[in-house]
Amino acid sequence: MYAAAAQDSKSGSLGGKYLLYGLNSKGSTGAQLRYSQDREFNSVVPAQVIAELEALKKKFAAGELKVAVTREDARGGI
Repeated sequence: MYAAAAQDSKSGSLGGKYLLYGLNSKGSTGAQLRYSQDREFNSVVPAQVIAELEALKKKFAAGELKVAVTREDARGGI
C-alpha cells in the first residue's frame, strides 16, 4: 500500500478521491504476517485452525473470496 501511495503521490494523482489500496495494489509485493522469523503461527494454534486459514488464503488468492470495503469502514477517515 505504501509503495502504491508513494507512486501516486509522486505522479500527482493522490488525493481528492476515494482510493482503496491493498495487497494486490499496483507496485505492492503483498505481505505475510508471521509469529517469528521461522514460524507463521504460535505453537499453541491448533493444526485445524491453521488448515482452515490456509484454505482461506488459497480462496483469496484464487479470487473466490473478496472483501467489500464501504465508506463506513473508514470510520470518518474519508
